[in-house]
Amino acid sequence: METFIRENSGIINLTVVLVGYVVTFLSARYSFRKELKKIQRQKILEKMEDTPYTLTCILDNVLDAKGGNIERCANDINNIGNKILSYGSRDAIKIYKSLQVSMRDNPKDVFNTMAHLSLLICQLRYDLTSEIISPLDWFSIKIRNISKAQEREIKSDINQIISGLRLKRKFIVS
Repeated sequence: METFIRENSGIINLTVVLVGYVVTFLSARYSFRKELKKIQRQKILEKMEDTPYTLTCILDNVLDAKGGNIERCANDINNIGNKILSYGSRDAIKIYKSLQVSMRDNPKDVFNTMAHLSLLICQLRYDLTSEIISPLDWFSIKIRNISKAQEREIKSDINQIISGLRLKRKFIVS
């Protein structure tokens, strides 16, 4: 055995060096790809970081419209929609698409529009921070004189949107 090692020491050294090179190359490639994905994700997060706040302001404007003229808010929603379509998660895009269909089919349904917007805010917040908040939080803060029937309608709208779009069950309002 010693003779074999002595006679083939060059081949053994070359094999060890080549294996080390391949392992180092594969490890560096993996690290590079991982870092590249991290940078890409960071850029998307930077683009989206103000979107939940902007949507909250739009939601305030929808509430001020009080069933009257939601069309004036539609332009703001479309502008923020471009950002969602460009940088949003799959679920955020599904919610936005459903919002557009809802606004087109039922332009006077304020509660449905607000339910979509509050759910979109929660989804974007989840995408940015991995924190789940209730879609009802905004309603409980902003709408003081809400009847039990309106509250049930809002909860029903939110839950129908969640189940219809197959979103995370953690967003369901009880």
